[in-house]
Amino acid sequence: MAFFADTTTTTPASFTDRLTLWKDAFQAERRRRRVMRQTYNELASLSPRELTDLGIDRSNLRSIAYEAAYGPKA
Repeated sequence: MAFFADTTTTTPASFTDRLTLWKDAFQAERRRRRVMRQTYNELASLSPRELTDLGIDRSNLRSIAYEAAYGPKA
């Protein structure tokens, strides 16, 4: 019978590493929110005729803006 001992250990990330990860995640989220807000505002500024020409209903603007920033919902 074979015995396998798991000898791998993980050391907790230092405070500066965790702070850097948090900062990067925060900045990425801000960029995604900016894309979402900008997309929504641009689509909302279109006239009903322009939205119809694009095949977009005004009630779908938020979901379209969300998909532009975060990708399609799974």
